[in-house]
Amino acid sequence: MRSPVYVLPRAEQNAKVIAISSMVWGGIAIFAITDKPLRGAIAGAAGAALSLFGIIHSPTVGFALDSSMQFVYSYLMVAAIFADKYMPDKNAPLAKLQEKDAKA
Repeated sequence: MRSPVYVLPRAEQNAKVIAISSMVWGGIAIFAITDKPLRGAIAGAAGAALSLFGIIHSPTVGFALDSSMQFVYSYLMVAAIFADKYMPDKNAPLAKLQEKDAKA
């Protein structure tokens, strides 16, 4: 048996969803522009968590609703892309140091 959920009036719900999801996507965009992939991955994971609990991109609040799972996967893919970019960036100073030592 499903627990009852509170449904916001449509106009109020849309305004809150747009504001929160816009803040998440704005953060992701800023971290991409400023070349901060770890922060972008965290913002993507936060978007996935908000979607998973139905706070954004869902008509009702609930855990892992069918209507919001596509957004959870999408945010996780964005987070994975940022994490993939972070790994070579993290190792770049070590590679430069080893290259410098090899020349000396």
